[in-house]
Amino acid sequence: MAILRINAIKCIEQEDTWGDDDIYIAVNGSSVWGPQAMDDEQTRPVNVEVAFNRSVEIMLFEVDDADPNDNLGQKELRASDEGEHHLKFTEDDANYSLWVTIVNTKKTALPPMLNRKETVARADEKVFSSKSDGKVASVGGL
Repeated sequence: MAILRINAIKCIEQEDTWGDDDIYIAVNGSSVWGPQAMDDEQTRPVNVEVAFNRSVEIMLFEVDDADPNDNLGQKELRASDEGEHHLKFTEDDANYSLWVTIVNTKKTALPPMLNRKETVARADEKVFSSKSDGKVASVGGL
């Protein structure tokens, strides 16, 4: 099992010639963020996590009322593609960047609990905070 963490999106050049783009992100065919209005040189936090097994398909769309939505591109990542990725979507005369992180949960193990208090430990350059019930409270980079 792995986690796709979509961190942020930036519009370098929008698809529409007038008005803002209305952008949404789909993962494995399901919308996970948006639609959100975006203009040239605008960056927005996304902060979405999606669990997946072997591979994940990320698609970026611009909503159009008059005709079918514009597919601005698609990217596929695998669970083995651990780490941070800068994805570029440049179809249909648009230019967007998406920053994502892949965390392979099979390779990432929590350290053993030394006591029943909240524990923070470092493993594989990530910080894990575990509650006294042994469940992960948060996972983040240093």
